[in-house]
Amino acid sequence: MQSRLTMIAAVGLLTGSLTACHSGPPVGARAPAFSAYDDRGAEASLAAYEGKVVVLDFWATWCAPCLPASPSIQALHERFAGSGDVVVLGVHYDDRGDPAAYMVEHGYTFPVVLDGTEVVEAFGISQIPTFLVIDRHGTVVYSQTGFAPSVAQAIADAVSEHRSGES
Repeated sequence: MQSRLTMIAAVGLLTGSLTACHSGPPVGARAPAFSAYDDRGAEASLAAYEGKVVVLDFWATWCAPCLPASPSIQALHERFAGSGDVVVLGVHYDDRGDPAAYMVEHGYTFPVVLDGTEVVEAFGISQIPTFLVIDRHGTVVYSQTGFAPSVAQAIADAVSEHRSGES
C-alpha cells in the first residue's frame, strides 16, 4: 500500500490536480469501527465519539499534496473546538516522518493518530489526502480524495449541516 500511496502523492504533486477518484467508504455507508489513540493519549474511536460529527483527515508528512490541507483542518478544528459536538482528527499514515514534530513545528493543535495504519486499513483508504465527515449516527456524509481550497469549505458545510439538532 505504501508504494501505491507514494505514487498517487507524486502524481498529485506533479499535476497539482484534485483527483476525481475516491478512497474509503462511500457517502451513505456506515463508517467502520476503529480504535486507536491520538497524540494526547485519548481514545480515538467511533464509540468514543458517539453523538458527534467526526472529521477524519488521512495524511502523511511525506505526502506533498496533503500538507496544504493542514491549515484548513486546523481552522476547522479551531472553529468547532468549543462546540462539544464536533471532532477533527488527523490520521497519519505510515511510519516515515515525524507527525508529532510536524504538528508542533506548524502550531497545529488538532489531535492526530500518529500511526494510523490500522485506521487506514479499516476504512480502506487507498489514496491520500482523503477527508471523511461522519455524522453523529456513524454514517459517512462527505468523502473527498485530494485537496483544493474548495474542499475546505465543503468539509465545513458538511459539518455544519450534520451537527447536533441540525440533521
